[in-house]
Amino acid sequence: EIALAGREARAFAEFERLNADHRDANHLSNKLEAALFSLVEAVSTVSIALMLWEGGRLHRAGLVELVEINHLHRSCEFQIAIHPAFQGRGYARQATRIAIDYAFKVLNIHKLYLHVDKDNRRAIGIYEDCGFETEGILRDDFILRGERVNAILMWMLRSEFTP
Repeated sequence: EIALAGREARAFAEFERLNADHRDANHLSNKLEAALFSLVEAVSTVSIALMLWEGGRLHRAGLVELVEINHLHRSCEFQIAIHPAFQGRGYARQATRIAIDYAFKVLNIHKLYLHVDKDNRRAIGIYEDCGFETEGILRDDFILRGERVNAILMWMLRSEFTP
């Protein structure tokens, strides 16, 4: 849940009001830019906990995040983690589609991107099924089990998004 107060809430409300008039435009007006700069990253992350009711209990199945939200350039990074006990049941694919829909329809993002370990074929397959495309390889992008690994940079544009 996102909670804003004071100056940030007013700046975000002004941004939303101005953005509503420019959703189909390919450029930002001076007024919209001013509202964006006054927003100053009031909302830079959206986190959604994946909670599942199973066996009479509520379980934390994973986490989905939209991070590095850049309101000026209308881009953000997608991240997801599914607890091993809940993997292989379709939750990652479903949660990915929900996050994509939220990024494009609610946040009005133009470009959504992610980094994935080049050897994680299962995740890459899910991302491709959801519409992400490979943009390139990021060498030694992160550390996994104590080793530097390459990552694949994947992306999706709003104009190519089909729900």
